[in-house]
Amino acid sequence: MDHHLEIELKWALAPEQHAVLNRHLTDLLGPPRDLDQDNRFFDTHDRRLMRSRRNVRLRRENGRLLLTCKRKAGETDRQGIHQHDEWEQWLDPGLWDRSEEPGWDLRNAVNLPDPIVSVLDDAALLGLGGFSNHRREFRDHQQGRVDLLCLDRSDAG
Repeated sequence: MDHHLEIELKWALAPEQHAVLNRHLTDLLGPPRDLDQDNRFFDTHDRRLMRSRRNVRLRRENGRLLLTCKRKAGETDRQGIHQHDEWEQWLDPGLWDRSEEPGWDLRNAVNLPDPIVSVLDDAALLGLGGFSNHRREFRDHQQGRVDLLCLDRSDAG
């Protein structure tokens, strides 16, 4: 399972502001990769992960399935910057349909990182619901490294 530090800027933008930012990022970094994403979140019946500032998510994007586990790594600042320890692993896409079954426990299908397991104890990890969004991924190549910049759009429906 891949482990890294994620730094996110979470801003609510009006559609026209989103379009302006998209144009600026495209001009600066070139054409993005487009992804349609469906997200499903998991926790115990008593919300142990939420209370301990952790989360577990399955994300289906363009036919692939990604398990992401996060642990808060710092306080959110005034500019909306969030920091998380993040573990990710690609899974069999067939798990997506199984995850909708009532009472299905994600822990029976995947190995989770220790910072998640330590909070769960023996509790089941059950689906809570989710949302869909469109993501544009930009790559910033500077000083011998590549940073991933993502611009997400979730439309209320």
